Amino acid sequence: MTKRSPEENINLPAALLSRFDLLFVLVDRPDRRNDEALARHITYVHQHKKSPQDENQEGTISSDVLRAFITRARTFSPVVPSNLTETIVSEYVQMRQFSLGEGDRYDSRKLIGTPRVLLSILRVAQALARLRFSNEVSAPDVKEAIRLMKEAKNSTLPLDETMIPEDQDVTSRVYRAIRKLLRGTEEIGLADLKQSLVGQGHTMDQIDHTLETYAVQDIWTISNEVLSLNV
Repeated sequence: MTKRSPEENINLPAALLSRFDLLFVLVDRPDRRNDEALARHITYVHQHKKSPQDENQEGTISSDVLRAFITRARTFSPVVPSNLTETIVSEYVQMRQFSLGEGDRYDSRKLIGTPRVLLSILRVAQALARLRFSNEVSAPDVKEAIRLMKEAKNSTLPLDETMIPEDQDVTSRVYRAIRKLLRGTEEIGLADLKQSLVGQGHTMDQIDHTLETYAVQDIWTISNEVLSLNV
């Protein structure tokens, strides 16, 4: 139920749920495009006794390739370099300040900075480095880990509750705007993308920073003035 807490919905105590680094709440909302795609998939499987992916559809990744990728990623053991210490400390201190509401009390709607959350951010950053086949965590890995933590927290908020501005930084806002523009397609012209984002009130510096940040994370590729989605 959307108005219940994750503990109430999952029926696990908060002490156990806090052991998960990322916890996203998935809500089954009616959506014509998604509902139609799901219905077509189920009908195809029922008719042909196999997944449509067996037809080698463009853009799909075989299970063998995915297993090989995961196996390769697991061979890396990323470490956090000393030059990221101040960045991580600064982000943690800011998180602690943002988690305070009126009367300097913690606001449960925000991502509360605790030592356990800090460890989760470090673990997620290391996982992101593994996805890049790297033995060293980078600053973008840390930034993306924090963004994922915030997005996970926002997913637990009731649907009728507004998002806390501090819980979504500028880069996250631009990223979400780009993903909305890419909805239903896998690529978009860079000029059209930037024009739409500027029209929404984002600056060119913010747009360029976001494009570069997630290109490094291999979320998308920018080539020949076209942004192509990778994941």
